[in-house]
Formats: sequence, C-alpha cells, structure tokens
Amino acid sequence: MGFGQYWVLTPGSVHLGRIIVSPLARGKGIGRMLCQQLVAKAIQTTGATTVTLRVYRDNAAAVALYTSLGFAPVECESDTEVHFMKAETLCSSLPNKLS
Repeated sequence: MGFGQYWVLTPGSVHLGRIIVSPLARGKGIGRMLCQQLVAKAIQTTGATTVTLRVYRDNAAAVALYTSLGFAPVECESDTEVHFMKAETLCSSLPNKLS
C-alpha cells in the first residue's frame, strides 16, 4: 500500500524519502498515517529535532499533506521543480499533529 524511508542527514536531523502510496490506495488517509508513523519512528529512533523532505512542487496533494503535518518550504534550499521542506519537532506543532 505504501512505503517510506528516513535517514540521518546530520546529528539531530533526519530526512524522509521515497514516500509513496499505491495509486489504488490514495485518498484514504494512508499517506497521512504513513508519514505520521515514519516521522514518529525517525524521531524515536534517532532523537532528531529536525525532519526534512523534498517534494515536487506540482504534487499538490503531497505538498498539502506535508504542510498540514507542520512542514514548511525552505526556499533557499529548493529549486524550480522541488520544494525542500522542514519541520522543527521541538519548536513546531509537528508532535501534536502526530497524535
């Protein structure tokens, strides 16, 4: 149904990647659940205080999901095709959105 990974970028920071939900399962909240669990596991396992990801700008559904989870674009790290997005787990509402 879905897949995602995380890896440590630098101490205190994890990056989410390869997040995908089967086209047949989209629109059912699986992407939200996958992201919530992936972020929770990444924070629990690594102790990270920052979570980042990249998403194509034209993927409106994914951009909306990540924004609703507390991620914000970092324009100086983005390019014309891809948003670099970041959530500060201790300073943002991200932990509350994982409940």
